[in-house]
This record gives sequence, C-alpha cells and structure tokens, in this order.
Amino acid sequence: MDFLIFGQALFCVRGRELLYRYCYEHGVPCKQIGKLIVATGPLEISKLNELMDRGTQNGVDNLKMLEGFEAMKMEPELQCKKALLSPVSGIVDSHSLMLSLVVCVESFYVTF
Repeated sequence: MDFLIFGQALFCVRGRELLYRYCYEHGVPCKQIGKLIVATGPLEISKLNELMDRGTQNGVDNLKMLEGFEAMKMEPELQCKKALLSPVSGIVDSHSLMLSLVVCVESFYVTF
C-alpha cells in the first residue's frame, strides 16, 4: 500500500511539472500563486507537520512551515496558528486548457 501511495505522489509531482510546461507552451493561462494549508487550532499543527514530511519525501519543492503571523501577513483575513506554504501550487484556466486539448486531439486525428 505504501508503494502505491508513493507512486501516486510521484505521478502527481511529475504531472504538475508537465501541466505547467504544457500550459506555457500552448498559451494556456496559468500562474503559480502558491497555497497555504492552515492549522486553526493547536490539534491541527501535528497534521501540518505530517503533510510537510510526506510532501518533502514525495519530492514537493520548497515547502515551508510558517508561524501564524507570517501566514496572516500574506493573507490578512486569515486566522491560524501555523500554515504550510506550497509555493509551486497554482491555478490553471481550465476552459482554455480543455479547448487547447481539443485542438491537439483534433489535429492529431486529421494528420493520422
């Protein structure tokens, strides 16, 4: 079971890299804006530590544990005790991505 989870994590990290590359190469709007995973109470802090350890083991780049005040400087409306920052997480314009994939598939079948 652990091997299966490890394999899925590796595919997830590699998939993120490939998705961003595809988006940049095909003009699909995307941006690595980062993501905060927060602990709003003391009992959730150990879960953040577990997530950071697992992410680091699985090859997720640049994870950083933040104190609550550091996270709240980034997001003033946020209330938390600690936060895990994943700076490589981001957003993709899913509509543009799907249109781009349709064009790729259609051009493949036209030339095939």
